[in-house]
Amino acid sequence: MKVIECRTIAGAHAKLVNYVFWNGQKMTTEDGQSCIEAEPVTVTIHHPVSEDDRDWVNPSSPAQIQKVLAYVEQIFRGASGFEYTYNERLMYYSRSEHNSSIISCAINDLRQLTSRTDLPIGVIDKLKDVAFSLDIAEDRCMDMEEPINQINQIIDHLTDELFTRRAVAITWYPWKDPITQHVPCLQWMQFKVRKQRFGFLLWLIGKKPILDMYLLFRSEDVLGAFGQNAAGMASLLQYVADSTDCAIGKIEHIVTIPHLYPTTNAQELKRMTKC
Repeated sequence: MKVIECRTIAGAHAKLVNYVFWNGQKMTTEDGQSCIEAEPVTVTIHHPVSEDDRDWVNPSSPAQIQKVLAYVEQIFRGASGFEYTYNERLMYYSRSEHNSSIISCAINDLRQLTSRTDLPIGVIDKLKDVAFSLDIAEDRCMDMEEPINQINQIIDHLTDELFTRRAVAITWYPWKDPITQHVPCLQWMQFKVRKQRFGFLLWLIGKKPILDMYLLFRSEDVLGAFGQNAAGMASLLQYVADSTDCAIGKIEHIVTIPHLYPTTNAQELKRMTKC
């Protein structure tokens, strides 16, 4: 896998676009768009948070600072009019919509079977027992309808066990996304504090533990979307680090299908690749 390392988001954006542009293959998407698609890539951003806009936003990016800040706000506060937002998937993750609907269908099917006259009494009694058990399961699913704030769970987990390997959040709805047109590009994230050499001595002199962030994108428009995504995730890293009394570490931003659209934002692409 290709690895790109950079100090800032702005620098990483330019390197990533150039990697895809010069190494990718031209193709046409399912909806007829001209596209350049490259092999998987890991982008390591060593200093993802900065007070200088020039470190955050590449001057050739289609999304400049106001648009990036609006996107960051959307991650934390949500927005209407979209099939999904990362605010919804990370902070209001639905866990029972699919389970309760499947159980309801199963109960209806079983009730239809128990009304049949051609089945033995023993079989009908067994089916009634199963239906009763599913009724209980359905009630429990209804009790679990409150969405999960995965970010708060991560903060709680890190607070309880600083070196946990379980500070993980997901965005995919397997009961919905495979048949939906617009689905999350970000699939998975993990926060990790790694033990440092002489960590106790560092703690004695006031050094905070360092919190890193790991991201997996199933697909990403590296020209049009990377800048906003990276800034949004860096803001989330800062929020979790502040909430757990950690220092901000690096971001490992993995994209399995990095791509760009050469006819969209063509002028920005020309400036970023200098061609």
